[in-house]
Amino acid sequence: LAPADRDALLAAGGDAAFFPAGSREARWLREAAVESFRAQSGRDDAQAELQRWIRFGAEEVRAKRDGMNPRTMELGFLARLWMERFMDASSVMTQDFRRRGVELAAEQAKRGAGFLVLWTKDESVPALLDAGRRWERVALLLRERKLAMHPMSQMLEEGAWRARFRSEIGIGGAPQGVDR
Repeated sequence: LAPADRDALLAAGGDAAFFPAGSREARWLREAAVESFRAQSGRDDAQAELQRWIRFGAEEVRAKRDGMNPRTMELGFLARLWMERFMDASSVMTQDFRRRGVELAAEQAKRGAGFLVLWTKDESVPALLDAGRRWERVALLLRERKLAMHPMSQMLEEGAWRARFRSEIGIGGAPQGVDR
């Protein structure tokens, strides 16, 4: 990531920090991303929520116009084709789908320039809305610069990892987003 791009992202992010791929913090974030994804995919309630958000076929994508679909999941051509043709919502609850999801998250966590973390001073509604606006500014800036990010915030959704986050990363508030 070019220094000018990093600086622009941090300016747009406000209360944010960037941890380059080789840093101690990025190594911890990479491990936390994979292990919290593993923990979350092991929970049936979390997997059922994911099940409600994945759109498998082109017809479902056109009809719903929300959620995720195989074309947005960084899948290779054959994996994407397999998902579109032979999988449906019931596939999400299988052990094979969960295992492959963890494997994909592990591969994804290794790639990229590093991790961007956004935080808020507190957990108030105005602070959370502000964090969402800052995240959108970052996303728009990345698009403008022909760069991309990928949310990897399961560690903020899984209690054991969220509890360790501040001591491991050392940010100035409540973490609200982690993107690679």
